[in-house]
Amino acid sequence: MDTMLTTAAVAADPAWYMLVFVPFTLLWWVWIGIASIYVIYALERERYWGMGALFLATFAAMWVFGGVNVLAWIVANPWMALAIFGGYFLIGAVFSLIKWVLFVTGRRHDYEDLKVAWLRSIDQGGTAIPANMRGDWEKHLLDTTEHDGRYDRKKWWVQLGRKKKVRIVPIAWEHKSRITAWITVWPWSAFWTIFDDIIIRIGEAIQTALAKVMDAIARKAFSGTDEDFDK
Repeated sequence: MDTMLTTAAVAADPAWYMLVFVPFTLLWWVWIGIASIYVIYALERERYWGMGALFLATFAAMWVFGGVNVLAWIVANPWMALAIFGGYFLIGAVFSLIKWVLFVTGRRHDYEDLKVAWLRSIDQGGTAIPANMRGDWEKHLLDTTEHDGRYDRKKWWVQLGRKKKVRIVPIAWEHKSRITAWITVWPWSAFWTIFDDIIIRIGEAIQTALAKVMDAIARKAFSGTDEDFDK
């Protein structure tokens, strides 16, 4: 079967839809693109079961309709299969460490933003919680309706149990599903990490640096106005 699919060939073939599952045809690449978008979405929204079902269904359809028998190839080429799968998961393991660094530093950034916002809301400067307000800060974290970072998720800083308590340091065991997904679908996760985590963090760093300069400009423009108000 010719892998270079044309519009005329699609129109003439009554079973053209099966070419979706024949590797390297045009429709196959379209399907891979659509599936990749869903995989990235599932990674961001932590819908790992749907992502796993999509992979299994895709491989099954490629086997039935596209003639791609992965199991037969593995049996015929065991050492090559072992090298490919071993290398794939080794890269995934290394990537998961890099992703974990980005994840925990992102959580720390979110925590600092939450803390500064609370300090400003009670007319406190700086970034450190005063000793006499630590109880109020903990109560705020337990009661706040704010969400985790840029996404509408549960409050990650609250540990649920018999008694709610604040725990801001991530523990890898509690993120085993997330880490497993990073390892198993690392090409998609790495692609999105470059365009989401890294680029956004560069933008945030630039914004933070510019904010300091802009604040200095604003203070200079309004110098002397403090004298108009009681201290």
